Amino acid sequence: MTTIIPISDEITYLQLNSLKKIVGELALTHYPLLYKDSDTMYSHAFKKRLLLAETLQGFACMNNDTMMAYIIVEWVHVSEKGALKERDFAYIHDLGTHPDFRKQGHAYALMNHVEELMRKQNIVDVELAVHVDFYEAIQLYEKLGFSARTLRLHKSVKP
Repeated sequence: MTTIIPISDEITYLQLNSLKKIVGELALTHYPLLYKDSDTMYSHAFKKRLLLAETLQGFACMNNDTMMAYIIVEWVHVSEKGALKERDFAYIHDLGTHPDFRKQGHAYALMNHVEELMRKQNIVDVELAVHVDFYEAIQLYEKLGFSARTLRLHKSVKP
């Protein structure tokens, strides 16, 4: 039976780290200037914030002791500054599914779980960033109703 649980202790964090290493192989292959091979997938400060579960929370799709997919969401409050309006929104830092469990609805279930938490907090906006060539992820996000709002560009300048 599949359940969604919080990533809130050292055991589930270690499972997350192991799964992130597997899922992260695609990013490592496509973006070697951004990512490096490492046994530690998140910084100590990020881990600490995640396990405190105040503004940063993680959730996992589990089947018995197997973590099949995960999501990390941050609850963000922006104060009014200049032209920026005050607002609250959810930011998806990371969403990943083990290759053996893809196309089974786990990422979809996790995104729906986050949306339900948003409704309880009266948060209406959710944002995320995705690499432009991660086509399967983009298809999932579009299926969930996401649309492009901004485009972040990159350029390497030779020394």
